Formats: sequence, structure tokens, C-alpha cells
Amino acid sequence: MEDRESGYSLVELMVVVSVIGLLTAMAIPTLSGATRRTHDRAAQAVLRQAMTAAHSLDGQQVGWYDTGSSCAESPTDVADLTAAEPSLEFEEGPGAPSEYTTVAIENAVSCTHLRLISRASTDRYYAIELARNGVSRYCSGTRVDVSGEAPCDGHKW
Repeated sequence: MEDRESGYSLVELMVVVSVIGLLTAMAIPTLSGATRRTHDRAAQAVLRQAMTAAHSLDGQQVGWYDTGSSCAESPTDVADLTAAEPSLEFEEGPGAPSEYTTVAIENAVSCTHLRLISRASTDRYYAIELARNGVSRYCSGTRVDVSGEAPCDGHKW
């Protein structure tokens, strides 16, 4: 009777390790792309919540974007929006928010709009501009693209 050890040869083990490495190399870019899209969608969802809060203020106040005699007198501020939506953090603009879970408020862009800005952890910025005429406009891009006096020009992200 022959004594033969059972098991896998070194070549067989190397083939298995190579196949596992190849499958991993193919999966990582797909997963990182999905993670990026998830973070972008989270920033958009935060903005939609903030927009709902702003619309609820519109029903309680006379024109949350109506600035009266000057843009600085706009009635919408951090306290108003925080009271309307306590699950979100708000900060005064202009500019982009400092944290990923924060919404920046730019009151009365050109005294006719309220702009809400959020930032994804991918450093892509999203904004919703709520206009006096009831039209909502969306924009996304770099920090420079979504903040300032230039209006958002899109109807979706």
C-alpha cells in the first residue's frame, strides 16, 4: 500500500489566490462608485428635507424669501429652519456648508430667492434655489458653482 499525502499542490493554491485577487480587483471600483453615489444622494436628501422645512415656513410667515426693504432683513434664518426641521443642522451663508450634514442658507439671492446648499462627502455641492414665483431650481458642482449671485439654472440634479 502506498502512502500518499492528500491536499492541494502549491500551483492549485496559487491559482485560487490569483482568482480571488482578480475578482477583488474587479469589485473594488464598482463598490467605490456606489459609495460615491450614495453620499451624493444623501446630500440631495438633506436638501429636500430643508426645502420641505422652508416651504412649511412659507405657510407660517409672509414670504420666507420676501426680504422687505433690504436683503439683510430676510425673516428666514437658522433658528426658523431649525425649528421647522430639528433633525438638520443649518448655518448662515454665503458659501458652502462647513460639514457634510449641514445645510447652508443664502438668504435672498438678488432679493428674490432663498438658496439652500449641502455638501456631499465627495466634495460635490448641491443647491436648491427657491424663487418668489414658486419655481425651484437645482444646481450642483464645485463650491464656486453653487454659491454666490449666479442663479441655479437646472430643473434637476
